Amino acid sequence: MSELSKEQIIMSADDNSITLTTYRILQKTNTLNKEILLKDIIGHEVIKKHNNYYKGLLLLFGIPTVLLYLIYFLHPETYANASDTELQTILSMPTIITSVAATLFFTRLDRWIRITGRFNNIEFSIGKLGDSSVNKFLNRMTIESDNSKRAE
Repeated sequence: MSELSKEQIIMSADDNSITLTTYRILQKTNTLNKEILLKDIIGHEVIKKHNNYYKGLLLLFGIPTVLLYLIYFLHPETYANASDTELQTILSMPTIITSVAATLFFTRLDRWIRITGRFNNIEFSIGKLGDSSVNKFLNRMTIESDNSKRAE
């Protein structure tokens, strides 16, 4: 415990969700409170994840669109009274919206850092950070981790 009493903050995110100290990395959010000791760090990686918001939009619009087409092809009598323009509108609008949602889902990837320790890991989004800030954080974390491992 005497080591932790000498602990100093090296770097911190603007919202204080991630903090690099001389002995550990802390992740504090409304729902999480995690930490990894620097001497326990095994590695880190930058990963890309699909945005859940666009996944929700894709499901919200994709399922009804598929159902409309199934009804159209399996039960064409359902649309027997519809004119050609009404039919085109009924089928094309959901298709266009679903296509836009699918395009956003497959093209928008968020960048995250996953830091793996012996006993747990920490993941946090770095979408708003520039490459130099990310590299500075990772380099400083690696240096401090190596120092902690040598001090053991």
